[in-house]
Amino acid sequence: MTAWNHHWHGLSCCELTVERPLSPTLFRQLGRAAATIRESNLAQGAVSSYRSLAAYFSQPTSDPQHVVDLLSGVLMECLSLSSEDLNQNVTTHQVPVDYCGPDLDDVARHHSMTPDEIVDRHTAAQYVVAAVGFLPHFAYLWGLDPSIATPRKASPRVRVPSGSVGIANDQTGIYPQQSPGGWQLIGQVSEQACRELCPKFSTGDIVTFQDSRS
Repeated sequence: MTAWNHHWHGLSCCELTVERPLSPTLFRQLGRAAATIRESNLAQGAVSSYRSLAAYFSQPTSDPQHVVDLLSGVLMECLSLSSEDLNQNVTTHQVPVDYCGPDLDDVARHHSMTPDEIVDRHTAAQYVVAAVGFLPHFAYLWGLDPSIATPRKASPRVRVPSGSVGIANDQTGIYPQQSPGGWQLIGQVSEQACRELCPKFSTGDIVTFQDSRS
């Protein structure tokens, strides 16, 4: 049986955390659980992230244990779903990127590679949306080649343009709107592609990047 625990943030948000290794299957199981909670009106809202699931309520609950029992029931049911069951409804998004980011050369130097090698490794991977947050439609993409994992910038930028493609440690992602940020910027998605694609990203989706320069 999967080990899990829960934590209340006040009495209006209950977070359930699963003790399992990160994987695309886990992301999709948690995403399915969050969707089921929303569709069943068990909470005002629900989101998943990596190993956790959070349910939000418009008013503090008067029976916390009953809520935990309901949420954990949904969670356990979704954690029993196989990867074959979950993969039937997975959406794949291909994102064209102009690899002209201001930090591409720095990332290449950090790894003693050429910029083209960074691009080749970034586009060769298949990513899975592990979570959506920080900004509306900001998808945290899991599956970065470990050989190009790069620490965040020591000093975050005050302004990161919409559509910027960045790397932060072992993750990559697209800024869906202008924002401060400390990710290493290696490429740029067009405004049109950013507007069309970013709102479609959901937990468990597959994302691939294509070098638009070639």
